Amino acid sequence: MAHTVQDLFAVIADTLKVDVSEVTMDKVIGDIEGWDSLAQTNLTLAVEKAFSFSFTVDELIEIEGVEDFVEIMAERGIIEK
Repeated sequence: MAHTVQDLFAVIADTLKVDVSEVTMDKVIGDIEGWDSLAQTNLTLAVEKAFSFSFTVDELIEIEGVEDFVEIMAERGIIEK
């Protein structure tokens, strides 16, 4: 069974300790309280652990928001959009 965008949103919400309703495609670092550079590192690690894969260095540099997570993970076949 493939993972969905909602699965990703749940991991993001859990990691940032917010309600999943606050996680939308247009959110970027700084839009959600507590989502700073340190939280970004923790978030990246949580996503990698939850979905059993690793981002490349280039991908990590690209990620500035929720949509970036979705696009990268969809391109790699980790989630379905």
